[in-house]
Amino acid sequence: MSLNKNRIFEILATSKNSDGEYIFNEKELIDNYVTFLVAGGDPTASAITFALYELCRSENQQILKKAREEVDELLDGELDLIDESKLTKLKYLDMIIKETLRMHGPGFGTIRKLNENITIGNVTLPKNTSLYIWNYPVHRDPRLWSEPDVFNPDNFKYEKDGETNMGGSYFPFSHGPR
Repeated sequence: MSLNKNRIFEILATSKNSDGEYIFNEKELIDNYVTFLVAGGDPTASAITFALYELCRSENQQILKKAREEVDELLDGELDLIDESKLTKLKYLDMIIKETLRMHGPGFGTIRKLNENITIGNVTLPKNTSLYIWNYPVHRDPRLWSEPDVFNPDNFKYEKDGETNMGGSYFPFSHGPR
């Protein structure tokens, strides 16, 4: 059997270190396979499904209309595919995607390990403590979002240079270094 270097799993399964030993054991190969399989398709399918769900709801028809107008204006009557240079001009559609991920995020949260002791209030958490940060309560916190249970793409209105003032209150795929 010849090795096809275009197949990521063949590359992982056959990769060896300088001593000729396989780099990944069976468990690591399975973990990587599941990660690629789930992370590669499920979040995208989920995001598209929830975006369409939100846009089709009767209370969101003005949002759908505005999104259609943005796309129609960009295409200017042409039925060509939208290439990357045009895609970056769809600011409102980008806001819709971000709002979809805020309300219907693809994951439960993220885990971080403290690299130093930290004190919060009267509690000191020691270095190497694992912190579990859940997306849902942050993405639905009324202290951070004016109407946390309402689908509102304007939550992500661009301030300047494509940046919003979200701080650490939006992290559908995690935030910061891993």
